[in-house]
Amino acid sequence: MADNIQTIENMMQKGHSLIKHVAHSPGKTPCVILYTEEMMKDVVNLCCSGQTLLGFDKTFNICDIHVTPSVFKQLSVTKIETGEPPLFVGPMFLHDCSHFDTYSIFFSHLKTKLADVDTSELVIGSDQEGSLVKAIVKSFPEATHVLCTRHLKLNLSEKMKNGVGMHRKDRLDIEQRIFWNKWYIMPKIFFQTKISLL
Repeated sequence: MADNIQTIENMMQKGHSLIKHVAHSPGKTPCVILYTEEMMKDVVNLCCSGQTLLGFDKTFNICDIHVTPSVFKQLSVTKIETGEPPLFVGPMFLHDCSHFDTYSIFFSHLKTKLADVDTSELVIGSDQEGSLVKAIVKSFPEATHVLCTRHLKLNLSEKMKNGVGMHRKDRLDIEQRIFWNKWYIMPKIFFQTKISLL
């Protein structure tokens, strides 16, 4: 890990176009923020204008660290097979833990980068991870935060199955009534809910 971090530090010092910030904290692996200026222009033009959602989701077990990428629909392109805009990757965050203060490094940096941009039309999507949600809402209180229905459905299903011990037929009936049985073909549907932090 030390060699990898040194390589990243060297790349940043040489002006690598993707590495924008390396944050050091005592006793922790440094966090790295990655994006290109083109990515940020797309985020400003497409996401901050409210045309498409900016989604964040942490990945697990791909290496010794976590990666939290952002994604958005690139509306200027259409896929031939589906007629839908493709998902493009936006700013990414490499980190070793998922605490609020760690995520705050990432979202505070993005907020600073977007300081001169009106983000009141920005819609940010994520799962229900508490520290991630808190960092998003604290850094972008004016934006709308939404939760992915796929994550909500999986969480509900898990609670009904293992938490309550509900029969499968009853679980499926409840899921269909809540999610209209469209979550698997329409992952773009989100419950638009402002998150209130307790």
